[in-house]
Amino acid sequence: SIQSGDSLLSINKHVIDPRTTTAQDARSFMNECVEKEGVLNIVTENPHGEDVLINVTVIKPRRDMNYNELGLVVWNWPYLCVRQINEGSIFEHTPIQEMDQIAAINDIDCSKMRTKAFAQCVLELPVELTITLIRRKHRYTGSFK
Repeated sequence: SIQSGDSLLSINKHVIDPRTTTAQDARSFMNECVEKEGVLNIVTENPHGEDVLINVTVIKPRRDMNYNELGLVVWNWPYLCVRQINEGSIFEHTPIQEMDQIAAINDIDCSKMRTKAFAQCVLELPVELTITLIRRKHRYTGSFK
């Protein structure tokens, strides 16, 4: 969720320069991205903020799509987190990054979930998947990478 003090960094992986882009220009570009690409991915930062929650919603192209076909590889290290996003994945245009902790999928708590249970959830859930992630700030550098 966007909070006071956040700065807009990019829209659909296009870097936004705050010195040359107004809020209205940014909104127009967001609408254009949704219309042309069907995807909206906004990246913000707050160097004085804490760990952030990210909600990503994707629509499965097929209802019977399984975990392997989604192209999102997860593992327990020590909690359920993103290990890899495969090329061509429906998650490729989302803000998900490797090592993001998966907190929930469609409001199902993932704090104690194992990889096999996550794969089962993906298979049994309807076409819309909403994944809530926790992106932790690096404790020494303060960055989110």
